[in-house]
Amino acid sequence: MLLKAHIIALVRIILSFSALFGCEATSQDRVSLPLWMEGSEERVVSLAEGGRFELSEARLAFGPLYLCAGAQAGELCETARLEWLGSAVLEGLSAERVEVGALEGVSGEVASWMYDLGLSAQLTAERPFELEAARALNGHSVALSWAWFADALSEQRADEAPLARFVASLKIQQEEGTERGVPVVRKSTSERFFWEASADSEGLLVRVTPHLWLSNLTPARLLSDSVCEGNERSDEGEPLDLLSASQEELVAYAGRCEGVWRVAETSLSARALTLSISSSARPQLSPLP
Repeated sequence: MLLKAHIIALVRIILSFSALFGCEATSQDRVSLPLWMEGSEERVVSLAEGGRFELSEARLAFGPLYLCAGAQAGELCETARLEWLGSAVLEGLSAERVEVGALEGVSGEVASWMYDLGLSAQLTAERPFELEAARALNGHSVALSWAWFADALSEQRADEAPLARFVASLKIQQEEGTERGVPVVRKSTSERFFWEASADSEGLLVRVTPHLWLSNLTPARLLSDSVCEGNERSDEGEPLDLLSASQEELVAYAGRCEGVWRVAETSLSARALTLSISSSARPQLSPLP
């Protein structure tokens, strides 16, 4: 019992010294640092089966954003070191760097981040809260428009007509059955991120490359997952299995729509886009020197 008492006393002394010197070594200042956003002018994705997709619109609702001291965001980030509680529509096809707000908080090391895409999950509500940026996109996180062309050339000729035009509007948010109150996108343990945020920092940059969002799509899957908005010519022939159709059959089917093909929000193509935007090709955060 005496040995146990000595051990407890020793632990208390160590914790007291750690707290004392820890507070002295981690003095923090209130800071307000610029938050910047930029897109990419790259619009073209070449397709494995030939042809290309070419973006004409890529608008993303971004925010709120939280930056944490620990290496893993989420539940382990009970208090953000820096945060931006606003939202903004990021014009994904513009490479112009735009200041959209300020990160408010305290100085110090930041090793992880988490953010929403215009739709923020709340602990006290079943449905995510719709921020201003999402309202600007009619309640969605992203609005996309692109065309399917027959060849893979990146320079569009004046006389070149697309085989089909597609549009998609997606909500990227916490789904039913998932945790509430935690942002939908979080840094993974495999991603490297570190920022020594101080009053001298030039801020944080959020950058997107929207053409990569289309990388996992195919014309056949898109056509099977979309409905025509506009005049659609009827076809009295046999029903066509688009996923096994030839290129010529796909082109003929696409030509039936004199408007645009809208991707269904519950389709596999919409799911692939959502995963690209929130995971494989999601917005990248990098401190400015």
